[in-house]
Amino acid sequence: MDEEKRAKLTETLIKGIAYGKDAAKNERDVWWDTELERFGIRIYPSGKKVFVISYRHGRIKRLKTIGGHGALTHLLIHKSQADVR
Repeated sequence: MDEEKRAKLTETLIKGIAYGKDAAKNERDVWWDTELERFGIRIYPSGKKVFVISYRHGRIKRLKTIGGHGALTHLLIHKSQADVR
């Protein structure tokens, strides 16, 4: 099994990361946030990036997409700026 990728998900990091798995197999490539448990960003072979949360349904681990990188990113930035004030 691959080692999990973990980092503080910042706008700079998110813009700089690219799909790093075998595109022919369409493997999941997810970076998990170190500050917010079960929150991450999934990168597709096409370069598309979406925010996801991890949860369990019974014994099965699942990922739920909560929004695409772009508009949702701006909402997160504004929220974090409001928290600082």
